[in-house]
Amino acid sequence: MIEDILNGKLIEYNFTTIEPMDNVWSMDKFIKDFDLADRVTLWDGTYIEIDNVIGCHSGGNGDFYSHKIKFEIL
Repeated sequence: MIEDILNGKLIEYNFTTIEPMDNVWSMDKFIKDFDLADRVTLWDGTYIEIDNVIGCHSGGNGDFYSHKIKFEIL
């Protein structure tokens, strides 16, 4: 996934949950699902940085069940 983000092939990740989540909780789930905790260099609720190279913004798609993580190269 990291290589796809760096190569511009992946600009956002969308997922749904059965349980309602806010943006902070969905960022936590994203970090756990992709085992990124050891690579996170900045963690500020709905925003993280991975390896000081990729910024990740947590947001929603209009409800508490649809989630979006947007990526940017720093």
